[in-house]
Amino acid sequence: MKQNVVLLFFVAMASLMIVSCRSSKKISRSDTGFPTKDSTGLKPGDSAWVDPELAQAILSKIRSRAIDFKTYSAKLKADYQTDKGESMNNLTVDINIIKDSLIWMSVNVSIFGEVARLKITPDSLQAVDRYHKVMYLRDMENAQDVLGIPFDFGTIQDLLVGNPVFLSDSITKIVTTSSLISFNSVQNGFNSLFNVYADDYGLQQSRVTSTDSLGTERSCELTYGNYKEVDGYQLPFTRRVFVEDKHLVKVALNFVRVELNKEKVTTSFNFPRNKFKQG
Repeated sequence: MKQNVVLLFFVAMASLMIVSCRSSKKISRSDTGFPTKDSTGLKPGDSAWVDPELAQAILSKIRSRAIDFKTYSAKLKADYQTDKGESMNNLTVDINIIKDSLIWMSVNVSIFGEVARLKITPDSLQAVDRYHKVMYLRDMENAQDVLGIPFDFGTIQDLLVGNPVFLSDSITKIVTTSSLISFNSVQNGFNSLFNVYADDYGLQQSRVTSTDSLGTERSCELTYGNYKEVDGYQLPFTRRVFVEDKHLVKVALNFVRVELNKEKVTTSFNFPRNKFKQG
């Protein structure tokens, strides 16, 4: 495969450098749908007006579920495909996080072993494509060309762990059903639609959209499922990600293991720069 997939898969929760193309099983889209669109300028009496106390109660319950930790360690299996026919199954991704300090990831393919490793701090990004012998070194302020998205360290951390991203302090147009609560949130130019489960306020689905300076719309849709308890927190062990920009990227993530607060996690990134091209 010629394309460097690290740029796209980061949106999906991990960093990938795919080394070859092969036939892949289809990743189906969970068509739960979002019954809301953004609403502004609403007032009492409007059908979509939101009671501020209700909105704050919902936000409080969602945030009470936030996953807190000192260290986070996970192993997952990932399937990847695009609308250009690029695909790969059964990638193994290891993730280690030291909260608010460091994110480390390693991507393995069964035939080749490790094909990519990545290390992020609040200030810097280091990534190695071991197959193509390319190394990326960036300040986080200038890392968008590698990530492909304007995410900061905290957003990437929340995305990987399973906490909500782009959830602002105010929400609009709440719609409730017996099983789901849906609402809209706008933050820093990102328009987000959320579905949370009505019984426990866990994330079921979110869709984030933004428009660049040329008027091109981007969207990232995340679906969460198979919640399991880990150290008192409910964590989603199954996630589906659909990223739409100029092309469609689909990623299926199935977590095999998640551990919180291990005393020591692997964060090594020792590669001689003279052995790699600079990307």
